[in-house]
Amino acid sequence: MLSPIQTRRHWIRRIAFEPEEVAVDKSNYSANITLKHLKLEKCWQVCLSISFGGKKPGEATYIGRVEFEGIFDVHPDFPPEKTDAMVRMNGGAILYGAARELIMNLTARSKHGPFELPTIDARMFIEPPPQAEIAETGSAIRKSD
Repeated sequence: MLSPIQTRRHWIRRIAFEPEEVAVDKSNYSANITLKHLKLEKCWQVCLSISFGGKKPGEATYIGRVEFEGIFDVHPDFPPEKTDAMVRMNGGAILYGAARELIMNLTARSKHGPFELPTIDARMFIEPPPQAEIAETGSAIRKSD
């Protein structure tokens, strides 16, 4: 049985990373998702940005940013009132998995060895961030330590 959301294609928009001088045990990451309904093409465009590193130099093994973009189709029989949440959660999960694999592959040949983003609960892409977080950062970026 196929999912009501299907990937047309996805690609890397931007990538930058560098190893810090010394490896540490902990790195922070944040993820932000945006989506657009392309009505003429009857599809959804999803963009995912992931930043990783520390707030200060020396707090993370690697620092960087990855942006992925994808185009997704939604089955016409899927309930319209649930479409936004489904595209956010599933589109975000698909792009996060692609970004996670890319970061792992790039860092595998780097100074400190592989860096693997943590496994996530894709519902984070549909749940609103805490108000304190929005006030602190000025945006709706999901964070995890």
